[in-house]
Amino acid sequence: MKMQVLILDNEPSDRNTLSHLLNIHCLEFVSTIDTSTTIDNAVRLIEKNNYHIVFLDIQLHEGSGFDFIQFIPESCKVVYVSAFADFGFNALKNRAFDYLLKPLDPNELKNCVEKCYKASALKQYSYLTVKEKGINTPIKQEEILLIKANGAYADIHTTNGNIFTTSKTLKALHPNLNLNFIRVHKSYIVNKHFIKGYNQKQLFLENNNTINISRDGLLLLQKIYSE
Repeated sequence: MKMQVLILDNEPSDRNTLSHLLNIHCLEFVSTIDTSTTIDNAVRLIEKNNYHIVFLDIQLHEGSGFDFIQFIPESCKVVYVSAFADFGFNALKNRAFDYLLKPLDPNELKNCVEKCYKASALKQYSYLTVKEKGINTPIKQEEILLIKANGAYADIHTTNGNIFTTSKTLKALHPNLNLNFIRVHKSYIVNKHFIKGYNQKQLFLENNNTINISRDGLLLLQKIYSE
């Protein structure tokens, strides 16, 4: 399963160069490339999408790229992209998976993306552990059909018909899910392996499940399945 990428850089030429290099050299690992010029816009994108890599410039017009770290989920890899080597030590203290210098070397970029991909792929068959009635229950992520918001809780539906309720919200759960899961609505996260089809308003899953999708969810599905 390919990865979703976010680029935060206020320099148009640098954003375009990185996006172009990813499209040319890394398409075997990357499905979606979003870009942002400001931290505020990047925060909104982070809230809507489940990114696997954030390419982060350090010197931004409105502050430092380090200010954005607090908004990036722990499951997402942070790759700093800078014209200066001086920030390397601070980057290491701020979750740096890698540190790339401008102008970018295509081979170094591809090696970085491949490392991120392999690190993420290790989670493909991991478990999601939920606590219900005082009992910790590990659920195989490959067996999760969908997760539905239920107020301050979430209901996890598995392929065998079981439903587990957890006190975590969808926003809290999403970073702990592997690359197969996408949020198609404010109330639903689904496992891509069980999608049978979709239209402008609805998503059709296995086991005769039909759920609503949002406009952003539709755009995300179109991005994923446009290849």
